Amino acid sequence: MLGIERQMHPEFRNAQQIARLHTETFQAPTPEQLARIGPGSWVKLSVAFSENSDGMDGERLWVEVTERHGNRLIGRIDNELVATRDHGLTRNGRVEFSLEHVYDISG
Repeated sequence: MLGIERQMHPEFRNAQQIARLHTETFQAPTPEQLARIGPGSWVKLSVAFSENSDGMDGERLWVEVTERHGNRLIGRIDNELVATRDHGLTRNGRVEFSLEHVYDISG
């Protein structure tokens, strides 16, 4: 897994699949936009988990991409998270994910 250590294995939602299922209400980045992602890019992801006592079943987060290996990316989480106990992710934590998980690209 490219040297990423995690206590939990977060399940990132597949933005491309969601866009195909909900064409009228959801847009994901295009293949051309995804191709331009590299170190220094900022991307939004969504992590899924079982519904917690607050009624949450997911959380979105911004990640600064630090490495790219084909369709696999590694990055650093750049925002405070409210459901850390449910997904195990924290600000400044490193995560590994795929291009299909990218919801949005900043900049």
